[in-house]
Amino acid sequence: MSSLNLKYKLNWQDRSFIKTLPKNFRKLSPEIHKRIEQRAIEIFNGEGDYIKDKQSQSFLIMCSYMASYYEYMKSIDTSKPETLDQLRVSLIKSAGGKYVTWLTRIMLWIKKDKRKFIEKSSIDSKKAFGTFLKMREEKEEYQFTSVVDSCGIHLFFKRYGMPELTKVFCAWDGLWANEINKQNCGITFQRPMTIADGDKQCRFEFRYVKK
Repeated sequence: MSSLNLKYKLNWQDRSFIKTLPKNFRKLSPEIHKRIEQRAIEIFNGEGDYIKDKQSQSFLIMCSYMASYYEYMKSIDTSKPETLDQLRVSLIKSAGGKYVTWLTRIMLWIKKDKRKFIEKSSIDSKKAFGTFLKMREEKEEYQFTSVVDSCGIHLFFKRYGMPELTKVFCAWDGLWANEINKQNCGITFQRPMTIADGDKQCRFEFRYVKK
């Protein structure tokens, strides 16, 4: 059995994702899971040139496993909408989606300067993605926009002829974005453009209510 050719040591999130993802496909036999995992390892090991830092390695691991499960589900004639929805739910469960929602909710409750919280979170996101996403900020008096000019997730899935899988990862944004719009906290959020939809960039627009 081959193994991942790593440039950096696996972190606990990587290990948790690899261990948890198969649990969302309980109907598959252990033998099928092993086959899918071997394919994921094969995909990842072909991505060495794209590993520029620890963050890109982690995202490439996630993308490789998601691509491998997608390939298998398509091979057994599972409908595309059903497969994409199952992968979306699996990603959220395997990568701690509930934690993200609750953390956003709590932070919006306790932070007095919510504008500062939003803008700092955007900067922290740049660190979390490393070189895998090219991000920048645009600031106006009543609006803050985080712009993604290049997305390593989308580039990965395009290389494997499955760009539709990018939207599975895009769904992650709803975990925190929906909380912002629910909380009536003086900030509204919208994402009018995404690379996954064919736009040149993703725009995460935070608008501050004028006082």
